[in-house]
Amino acid sequence: MATRKRWYLADVWRRRVDYPALKTAVQALAKQWGANRVLVEDAGAGTSLVQELKGRVSEIIAVTAEGDKASRMAVASAKIEAGQVLLPERASWLPDLEAELFSFSGSRHDDQCDSIGQALLDKTIPWMAFLSQEDWDRLLAWASIPEARADFHRRYF
Repeated sequence: MATRKRWYLADVWRRRVDYPALKTAVQALAKQWGANRVLVEDAGAGTSLVQELKGRVSEIIAVTAEGDKASRMAVASAKIEAGQVLLPERASWLPDLEAELFSFSGSRHDDQCDSIGQALLDKTIPWMAFLSQEDWDRLLAWASIPEARADFHRRYF
């Protein structure tokens, strides 16, 4: 049986902050989640962030967006619809994320769609294909997220 590639969205951090606070948050979140890689859009503050955090954050990678947001999200949507993207059943950030996904591209806000689209289209993420359900459960439990229960299920958009 072939291994199916899956993506697990365990947490969403979304704030409007100044550059020093952003840099601090990226470092703290990478440490909290034990991140093997951190993708940062290579534009604006992201370019400086990658340069400053190289060596301090494991595998911080500048990502250049290919095509427009709608095209990227169209490809990402196929992965979501195929059940390859797994979300917690309950999370404080889930309603806002779903609202943005459901209203894309007619909404003023699309930053979460953009980052999810870029992550799902990144061609250099082979390690993600091998995260088992047990690893996912341990990851959520380790992060003290209340959704780390057997009632986790796939969400289709």
